[in-house]
Amino acid sequence: MSKRFMDTEIWNKRWFRVLELEEKLLFFWLISKCDNAGVLADLDLELAGFQIGTNKFLEPNQILDIFPDVVQIDDSTYWLPQFVIFQYNELKEQCKPHLSVIQKLKERGLYGQYEQYFTKSNKVSKRPSQSEQLEDIETNISEWQKDYKGVDVLGEFKSLKDWLKSSGKRKHDYKAFFRNWLKNAGANKKEDINKYKYYCKDCSDVPSFIDETPQLYKMCNKCNQQMSYKRI
Repeated sequence: MSKRFMDTEIWNKRWFRVLELEEKLLFFWLISKCDNAGVLADLDLELAGFQIGTNKFLEPNQILDIFPDVVQIDDSTYWLPQFVIFQYNELKEQCKPHLSVIQKLKERGLYGQYEQYFTKSNKVSKRPSQSEQLEDIETNISEWQKDYKGVDVLGEFKSLKDWLKSSGKRKHDYKAFFRNWLKNAGANKKEDINKYKYYCKDCSDVPSFIDETPQLYKMCNKCNQQMSYKRI
């Protein structure tokens, strides 16, 4: 049993809202009946009408009138390019689930059309490369420092680059990754200075001192009065 992704926002899209009830059902019938490459071979509109519960769809050209993105391959075969783009985004030969889709499209001579539709859909990734993203961060390091006071942002950035180089890992969004990196660095910094400073109200000339463990009673060595503390 094959499964398909569904756009939960489809009910808010105008092109879908203006369809009549039977046409909306036909849309879901088409994306359920096509193969994983979006191809409908031997389209049987009588069966579609029977299963939907209407006799409205009798001619293949009605499909093209209702859904202009559908491509007619021959008298009984149709292709849904937007189905491929929605289900897989960009087809890549390095991805095993995509291989059968690519093969089917190439066998039918549709792969070139898929690439055109994909380009028109504006889904081509425009995200800069790793080096470009890291260069952008380094150029604006002073701005990052303003947002993360108390953290050595430049030092952390150098540590980040060393970690990326040694681990060989790559990230989709390096700004987001560096932001989380700095947050963790800031949290560790706060943890390091989570200490308590003691002072004596009665002996102002007694120097204060720092202790990592707060004590309810700590007495002044000079006047033997209870000292107060505050977290720093």
